[in-house]
Amino acid sequence: MYLFNKFTRWSAADAQRVKYWTVRLVAGSAALTVATAFALASYGAFYYFFIPRLSHQLPVYLDYSAPMTTTMATTSAAPLTAVAYVPISPDGSSRIFTSAQGYRVSLHLTLPTSPTNRAQDNFMVGVELLDAQNATAYAARRPGLLPYRSTATRLGRTILRALPLALGWIRETESLRLVLLEDMRDDGAWPITHMYVTLSNRRIQTYSIVAHFDVQYTGLRYYMYYWSVPTAAFFVCLSVVWQAFAALVSWRVLDTYAGNLPLPSPRASSQSRHLPLEASRAPSPASGPMSSSPSLSRRRRPQAIQRSRSRRNASNGSGSSIGRRTPSPRPTQFEELAEPVRSPSPLSKTDPEPLDPVEATQSILTETQVVPTESNVATLSAEDSEDQVSL
Repeated sequence: MYLFNKFTRWSAADAQRVKYWTVRLVAGSAALTVATAFALASYGAFYYFFIPRLSHQLPVYLDYSAPMTTTMATTSAAPLTAVAYVPISPDGSSRIFTSAQGYRVSLHLTLPTSPTNRAQDNFMVGVELLDAQNATAYAARRPGLLPYRSTATRLGRTILRALPLALGWIRETESLRLVLLEDMRDDGAWPITHMYVTLSNRRIQTYSIVAHFDVQYTGLRYYMYYWSVPTAAFFVCLSVVWQAFAALVSWRVLDTYAGNLPLPSPRASSQSRHLPLEASRAPSPASGPMSSSPSLSRRRRPQAIQRSRSRRNASNGSGSSIGRRTPSPRPTQFEELAEPVRSPSPLSKTDPEPLDPVEATQSILTETQVVPTESNVATLSAEDSEDQVSL
C-alpha cells in the first residue's frame, strides 16, 4: 500500500487540474462528435444529389406487324424494318438523365440460335433520340451479326448442356451487345422524352431487346463513386477542420466585439495553476525585508557577483607590483552563489537634514565653477528671505 500512497493522496491543486482536463476532454469529444456527424450528413446529402444513377434500362418491343407498302413490294424484295417506340419521359417532367452528364447508349439483344438467324447476313440496328418537339437530338446506326459457330462446336455444346436443356433450365440463345452512342448528354432546356429503335431485317428472330443508358463518370464523380471510402474520409476530415476553424474565428470575433478578456494562453493557464503553490512558498511580510522571494534574489544575484568581483580585483591590485599584475583566480560557481545579497534595510534609512538656502546656492555655484560675489550672495539671500516671508 505504501507504493500507491503518492497516487492516492491528491492535493486540491491536483483535483482542480483533473477536473479542468476532464471538462475539456468531455467538451472536446462532444464537439468532435457533433462536427463529425454533421460532416457525414452533409457528405451523404451531397453524394445523393451529385452522383447520378449508374444505369437505366428500358425494354424495347419491336413491331413486326407494319404493312408492306405497294412501292416496296413491287420495286424491292428486301424485308421491311422492324420499329419500336420507347418512351423515356412522356410528360417531360420526370427526367431520368442528369443534365450535362455523359451516357453510353447500347442495345442488348437476346437471339435464338435457330437456322433462320444463322442463315441471315449482317443487319443494321438504329436508334434515334428525340425531345418533346420531335426534334432529333441524337441518331446512330450500327451493324450486327450472330456469332459464327461450326457444326462440331454446336454439337459439342449441345451434348454438354443436354441435361439443363432437357429440364428447361437454359435455352439455346446468343447475346449480342451493340454500342450505339459513346457520349450522349441530355440538354436541360430540351430534355429527351422518347426514342425509336429500328431493326433493318425483320426476319431476325429475337427473344428480347433492352436499351441500356450507362453513366460515364468523370472528374469528381469518378473518384466519389469508384473510390468512395478514401474520398468520403478526405471530405469528412476537411469539413471537420473547417468547422473547427470557423468556430475558433467566430469565438474570437464575438469575444473581441463583446469586450471580454481574451482566452488565456496555455502558458498563462499553467502559471495560474501553479500560483497557489508559489503563493504558499512566498515569505510573509513579518519575516523582514531580507527574506526576499526567489525571483528577487535571482535578479539581485548578478549585481552581488559583480560587486564581489570588483572588491576582489581592488584588493589584488593594491598588493601587486606596478610592472606586472597577477590575475586573481576566478571564483567558482559555489563561491558566487554563496555571496550574500545585501539589500538596504528600511530601518537604517534616515531622512536628510534640510539645507540652508545660502549653502545650497553656494554648492550649486561651486559645482558649475561659478565664483560667487558678495552682490550675488546678497541678492540670493534677499530673494530667500522674501520667499520665507511670503510663505
